[in-house]
Amino acid sequence: MPLIDALIQAADCLGQEAFLVACQVRIRHVGRVDFVLAGRVILEVDGKENHDGPSERHKDLRRDAIAISLGFTPLRFDYSLVMYEWPIVERAILAALSRPQGLR
Repeated sequence: MPLIDALIQAADCLGQEAFLVACQVRIRHVGRVDFVLAGRVILEVDGKENHDGPSERHKDLRRDAIAISLGFTPLRFDYSLVMYEWPIVERAILAALSRPQGLR
């Protein structure tokens, strides 16, 4: 199931006709992220080539911490989790979108 189609289904589960999904968004002090959902949840799908090893992991954790300080909720999954264990990913997305919006 393509990721965008799955995100649309997740919006339906929330009882919303749709929520804004932006792809490849540049966020000041964070950098480019894969997706921003509803203007506040960052969804990153990590591939092995750019996120493997201690140095890359540190960069990802740093970016997540900065995103949180800016009022975003970062969610980070690897390709395998998105492709083969979508229900886990979907539940995490739905939970993040269901939480009250923080201050920015």
